[in-house]
Amino acid sequence: MIQGVKEKFADHELTTKDGVKIEFEQGWALVRPSNTEEKMSVRCEASTEEDLERILNEVESTVRSLC
Repeated sequence: MIQGVKEKFADHELTTKDGVKIEFEQGWALVRPSNTEEKMSVRCEASTEEDLERILNEVESTVRSLC
């Protein structure tokens, strides 16, 4: 799963210390496996609500497609 996320967003700046942090022009997203459950966690931050929604939708659809 994490490898698939890294491949999908290879054209972005990535940090892989704790999952995969994807840098976008207007924000970032962190995708990481849960330590206690068989789930993935997605956290995002962006400059505006519109940017947040766009980043979340893009990352969430990628994670779902890899399940």
